[in-house]
Amino acid sequence: MRSITRLAWLIFVLGAVLVPATGWGQPPIIEMYPPRPGWGSTPLSTVIGAQSSYVYAVGTFRLNSAMAREIRARAVEQEIKNSVAYVDAYFKRRQLNREYRAKEDPNHWERMKKLMSQHEELLRYRYQEILKGGDESLTNELNWILHELAGPTLAEEFLYSGAPLADSRLDIKLQPFEVEKIWLTDGGRKGNQFTFRAGSGDVLESRWPMALRGSECDVARNDFERAKDDTLAALRTGKAPVTPDQQKQLMKALNELFLSLEAAYPKERRQDANEFLTYNSGRQFLRTLLGQVQRLANSDDTSLFERSLAFKGDSVVDLLRHLYHNGFMFANPKPGGEETYRKLFKAMRELYVNLVSEPPMESAEKPPEKKD
Repeated sequence: MRSITRLAWLIFVLGAVLVPATGWGQPPIIEMYPPRPGWGSTPLSTVIGAQSSYVYAVGTFRLNSAMAREIRARAVEQEIKNSVAYVDAYFKRRQLNREYRAKEDPNHWERMKKLMSQHEELLRYRYQEILKGGDESLTNELNWILHELAGPTLAEEFLYSGAPLADSRLDIKLQPFEVEKIWLTDGGRKGNQFTFRAGSGDVLESRWPMALRGSECDVARNDFERAKDDTLAALRTGKAPVTPDQQKQLMKALNELFLSLEAAYPKERRQDANEFLTYNSGRQFLRTLLGQVQRLANSDDTSLFERSLAFKGDSVVDLLRHLYHNGFMFANPKPGGEETYRKLFKAMRELYVNLVSEPPMESAEKPPEKKD
């Protein structure tokens, strides 16, 4: 009996080993043949049939269990590969999404970088477009170049082509009448910043608009000039800050100016468009003057009122050094000074182009240089 059982196991194992696999990487398909039932049987053949059926059943069970374990292992391996591929695809998709979104809607710094690149291109190669802008736009450009030139021109030992910068071809001379048309500011907040002529340095210089030049405003104008002169004279002698009485006098005189303007231009007179524009310019002037008076009353710095900060040079480089040393900026030009500001812009742009290294252009390629 035992020999018969062993013989059946041997046949089963040889059959499992000798049958080839049906595909690469797939578990082999083992063909097993169950024992055939016999029609005629004896006690011995019945025992042999039972033993062979038992062996076949056990072998089939073990073979199926082994194949199930292998299939499960392969499934787990594939699941791990799929999860890794999913994570890789997720981050790649997110990276592509960010790249495309960055192109369509760049962040603040990328936008600033692009704007600076475009501004650089405009200043160097298409500066005529800047000259077509308004007075405030031109003043902003002058102050921007002023800040950018702080390093190169502040070094007084800087030499250009072996000669001092002040004696080079880059330094454009300024006539006295041109200096009088240049207005500076101390850089205070808009609405209460001090503005003054570069040549005189007089703070609160009264250039009365048309609306305040009439006889109706003579008394109020004179009272304000008198209060202003008394206050500035006290500040120039070192008596700072402004006393309450001086502040009260200034505010009272300024209030009288507002009342005189309203009396000179009643509501009926302001119905005319030209009269309203004249009235509105006078009111805006008084509001600006009010902000300057309030700042004067709260300021402890007397250097702005000593007339010692007036510009004494005769060239653009001298003017830039004067602004650097005192912390001043350009103010908007008054009517009639636009041409002087255009001359300043061209001279300062020439300094910038020659003294400041050119950064790499991003928004557009550098235009080709013209050959003679």
